[in-house]
Amino acid sequence: MKNQVIDLDESEVREVWPVPVMHTGCWTFTMEACLLTGELEKAVCSVFITFPETIQHALTFNPSCGGWADRARFWQTVLKLSLPPEHYHATMRKFLAHYTWVLRRRRKLCQYDLPSEQGFMREVGQCLCEWYRMGAAGEPSPFMKDFETELRALSAQAGEPLEQAFDTPGIRRVYQLGRTAYEDGAKLRSAFQERRLPG
Repeated sequence: MKNQVIDLDESEVREVWPVPVMHTGCWTFTMEACLLTGELEKAVCSVFITFPETIQHALTFNPSCGGWADRARFWQTVLKLSLPPEHYHATMRKFLAHYTWVLRRRRKLCQYDLPSEQGFMREVGQCLCEWYRMGAAGEPSPFMKDFETELRALSAQAGEPLEQAFDTPGIRRVYQLGRTAYEDGAKLRSAFQERRLPG
């Protein structure tokens, strides 16, 4: 919409409403702001707002790989010079505990890196062939009645709910393909047995 110029007569009255503008700065967007409350939060915030804008903006992002120690050393240096000892130690305990927790979580997740799509499809193909063979050999079915029943059984064995990890369209589809492969193998076995029977 284009700006419109309104000519007002001196006798006209125009109402004006003040619109408050709040400048929140970068502090509230840092992970450290979420870790502190009360006096500690105010004390560290007062230090933070003295940083140049580029540093304030940079601290709103998580460190890249290997940058957590540098971030801890940065806070350690500036806070040790700016805060009383009790505030400094309490703050650094909170920061370091959180950084450590994040790194442990990331290492744990890295243990479960998904294979490449090609490798995954190869593994699925091998599983389907094995399940087909089991059906053709008359071995007990590795599948339960349905996906939900099996999911509950696996959750009970693991001692924790696995819905988020396993109840996905991809896993469900592999399960269905596996059951079909096993049933196809069993049908082939039945057909061979019928042929062997004397007519």
